[in-house]
Parts: sequence; structure tokens; C-alpha cells
Amino acid sequence: MPTRLRNAWPALLGLLASACAAPEHCVIAPVTEVTAAISRDFALVPARLNGQNVRLMLDTGAGITMVSHALADRLALMPEDRLFPNAIEGIGGVTLSRRMVVDNFQVGGIDLGKQSVMVTAPGLFHGFDPPPDGIIGGDFLSHFDADIDLPRRRIGFYRAAACRTPFAPPWPGATIYRLPARITGGGQFLVTVTVDGVRLVALLDSGAEATAINRRAMAKLGLTPARLAGDPKREEIGIDMGRRAASLHHFATFKVGAETYRDPTIWVSDMPLLAADMLLGADFFQSHRVWLSFAQQTVFVAVAEGGGGQPPR
Repeated sequence: MPTRLRNAWPALLGLLASACAAPEHCVIAPVTEVTAAISRDFALVPARLNGQNVRLMLDTGAGITMVSHALADRLALMPEDRLFPNAIEGIGGVTLSRRMVVDNFQVGGIDLGKQSVMVTAPGLFHGFDPPPDGIIGGDFLSHFDADIDLPRRRIGFYRAAACRTPFAPPWPGATIYRLPARITGGGQFLVTVTVDGVRLVALLDSGAEATAINRRAMAKLGLTPARLAGDPKREEIGIDMGRRAASLHHFATFKVGAETYRDPTIWVSDMPLLAADMLLGADFFQSHRVWLSFAQQTVFVAVAEGGGGQPPR
């Protein structure tokens, strides 16, 4: 090896070591932003499927994207498997569905090309005005970081690159708190909250109408049928179209991150949630700006106006 090249190796190695040691810059790049319509407190995202304009309900609690039974008929979608339906587990139980092929799937400026989707049960969106044409679930959302700003009817999708250290969303002037999250295989976010001093696991579910506690948490909170007997009641409909009773119960405190709600009323239902004790529903999203970071496995929340003194409903 010539002398001058041999002497250059230490300098080159030093440069390489410096480059490797240099911190990477976190880049949060916007992909697209859409304006959401609101129907019964749910966010409807504009999309285009096989050349037709549609509105899909943003459902952070759903693991898969679905189209309504009516839209599947209108688009004459063909099933991938003509013989066997698929079992879908969701809030309220299990239902059977067919997996269909959408040849062209677009949301905002995002063109996903050909996509497989599931079909909802007929009548699932009864009572909506306007009715959604389907659901955007975790299989779509998990490709991005999502800035869900329903108080201003905006939803932004971002890509976070080289963000190995904590970052804050670009929300000038907002008071932000962070919730470390566990993300399920279906792309749902699970965070820890506190009800009457008891730690519970909550699923962030923009597709659930209201924040609610399930049967598993009832035992943790000591909620017996006798304690719920005098509470107001209603019926809830799950993904399986089955009806379940729910009670609106008063609690002393409900704490989410930096916010504490005093004397809140929260729905209590016997819905079977395998991974969580309760839901943070559409009422929470309607009063908060929420950033779901798949890159950081973190939920960022802007403190609601009033500082969290009122329950998210």
C-alpha cells in the first residue's frame, strides 16, 4: 500500500466514526391533510374508491378498513375468497364478513392502488346523517403518524423519520402531554388512565360513540349490579349488531395524562374488550387534538379548553 494512502486510513476512519456518532435529525414530513365531516360526533374522511367519492369513518379502534354493505353492492366488489367468510372481532362481539378487492383506493393525496377491505354488516350505520360509506382502520393508519384535530375538523397524516428520541408535535401555543402507548397487532393504541384511583387500560377508539368502561374493569372498580341499579340506562349496538345494556354511572375522578375530570359520568357496559378495560371514545376526540405516533408508540394530547375540568362528553 502506498505510504500516503496508508497514512490516510486513520483520518478516514475518524471521519466515518464522527459520521456514525452524529445525531440523526428527526424529520416530521407532512403527507396529506383532509377536512373531516362530522356525523353523530364521528369524523368522516373523504376518500375515492374505484373512481367514486366516498366518506369513511375514522375508527382508531378498528384493526381493518371496511366498506359498507351498500357501497360494496354499488361498486360491485368481488370477494377474494368465494367460499369462506372471515371472522371479525370488534366492540360488541364477533361478526362474519367477506374480504373484497378495491382496485383503486385514495385518501387525500395518498394513492394506495389495489387494496383488500372487509364489508360491514347491513344496517351498521343506521341513524347517521350523512351515513359513512365504510371505516378507515389501523391497517391504513399504521403507515403514518396521525394528527387528529376534530375541534377544527382537520386530520393530517405524517411520516416521522429518524425520530428515535422523543419529539413534540408541531402545535405552537398548545399545552401538550404525552401518553406512552402499547400498540396492538391491529394498530390500536392502548394507554393507562385512572378512574377513582384505579389504573385501567384504555383503548383509543374514535369509532366508539362515548367513553365507556367494560365488564373486566367493573370488578376492578367494585361495580356490582346493585351499584348500577339506579343509573340511567341505554342500549348499545356492537359490530355484530347485537344489543347490550349500558349504565351511566357517576365516578369521583377520571384522570387522563395531565387532565383530571371531577365527578364525571361514564358509561359502563358488559362489552367484551379483550385487550382493554375501557374505551376513550369519539367524545374525547371531539374535545381534544390528538396525535397518534406509531413511530414513537406514543399518544400526544393537547389539553382541552378549560384545563380538563369537565368530562370528555
